This record gives sequence, structure tokens and C-alpha cells, in this order.
Amino acid sequence: MPYCVECGVELAASEPECPLCHTPVMKKNYQIDTEQDLYPVTKQAPQPPKPASNIMGLFTILFILAGIISITVDVAPDSSADWAGIVLLSLSFAWLILAFPLLFLRKSIGAALTADMVTTASYLFLLDIITGYSGWGILASSSILTVTAILVVPTILRGGKGLFAAVLDGLILASYLLIIQEGYSDSKWFVELGLPISLLTTAFLAAVFFTASSIRRRRYRLSSLILVYIGLFNMGIDVLVSRFLDIQLHVSRWSSIVLMSSLAAALIIYLIYRVPRVRHALKKRLHL
Repeated sequence: MPYCVECGVELAASEPECPLCHTPVMKKNYQIDTEQDLYPVTKQAPQPPKPASNIMGLFTILFILAGIISITVDVAPDSSADWAGIVLLSLSFAWLILAFPLLFLRKSIGAALTADMVTTASYLFLLDIITGYSGWGILASSSILTVTAILVVPTILRGGKGLFAAVLDGLILASYLLIIQEGYSDSKWFVELGLPISLLTTAFLAAVFFTASSIRRRRYRLSSLILVYIGLFNMGIDVLVSRFLDIQLHVSRWSSIVLMSSLAAALIIYLIYRVPRVRHALKKRLHL
């Protein structure tokens, strides 16, 4: 086999030049074989079986055995089931919590987390019903579903649909607050407090989504503006709560401290990325 005179790579007899440095091959006793395949197709090694199915099979067997043992121990003394239902429900919940990440994690982390959150909410609701239904299951499950929906909606509605996602998140929050008022509160505070908070949250999310879609490349500016939005959002919450409770506003309230801290952090981030001398000095100090 000939070798490249420039870089020393071993060459095939049919190659007229080096595939790396493209130096012409000096041939004397070698005849170029044009029929030889320079780059033969290599067969791919067989992929090993995915271990997720094996792990889920092992978990399934263990959970089934645990369920059978629980039913046997509960029913054997007096031929009646007292606590086995709660154990079976808990085992089913644990199996689903483990199954969704193993089945959907490679495809979509959001889908796995959403499935787990929905499973958790259903488990708490059913556990409340089995233990006598005191009402805490609906509150806990609705809280989990509300947080899940607020986090999932922006990930689904991408590509210029930030305003619609913000409005939908505001409606979800307003519905949740209305459910709390109607089911767990004796006073009527939704119109005076819950609805304004939902509108303020919608405006905050709309501003964040619009800013994120407008200045994607300049992350330092986006981070600074989001910090400012967070400070203003807390100030608005403080004003709404104080107005609802008929508390006189003062400059030294907690929201003003949050706003000043957010403005200071936003200014620091902006200066670090805007002024090259400050950025280089910080990297040198932190050994970045």
C-alpha cells in the first residue's frame, strides 16, 4: 500500500490523491483500480435491546407480588379487606410514576413529567375518596393540575403564540382560584382579588413571552428584563392584596425591597455582558 508523502496516511491503490490533504499520489509500480470501492459500506452492529422493558418487567413482577401479599395478609384474619385497597392504590401509583419516565423520557421530558403530575393528582383524589372523602383531595389534585397546565402550555404553544399561551395560563389560574372560592371559602374574594391577580399574571407572562421571542440572541438583556418584570409583578401583587385588605400602602413594603433587588441584579447582569472590561475581569476573578 502506498503512503502520502505529505501527511503519511496509508492510501488505497486506486486513490489518485490523499483524502486528507489532497496531495497527488506519485505512482510508479501501482495501477489505479477504478472498479475498487474507495469507501465500502460497513454493516452496522446490531443494536442492543433497550433495557427499559426489562426494568419495567422486573418492577411489575415485584409490585404484583407485593399486592398479592398485602391482600393475603389483610383478608386472612377475618375474611375482609381493611387496608389492602390503599396499598394497591399506592403500588399502582408507584408503578405509573416509574413507568412514564422510562417509556417517555427519551421522547419527551415534558410528556413524562406531565404524565407523572396527572398520576399524582389522580392518586391524591382517589386516596381522599378511599379514606372517607374530607375534601382535601380535590384541593391537592387541582393545585397540581393547575401548576402542570401553566408549565406545559408554553411548551406546547411555541412559535409566536406567546400571547395566546399567556391568556390561556391566566384562564387556568382564574379557574383554579374560582374553584377554591366556591368549594373551600365562605367569603367572596374572587372578583376583588382573584380576578385581578389572574389578569396581572397574564400581563406578566405575555411580557415575558414577547420579550423572549423578540430578543432571543441577547440573553443578558432578556435576563435583565425578566428580573425587572419579576420585581414589578411582586409590586402589583402587593398592591392588589393591600387594596383588598384595606391596608394603607407604604414605600417600605416587602415588594419595594424585591423590586430594588431585582433592579440591582438586572443592572449587574447588564453591565457584566455589556462592558467587556467588566466581563473579562469577572472571568479572571472566577477563573472561567
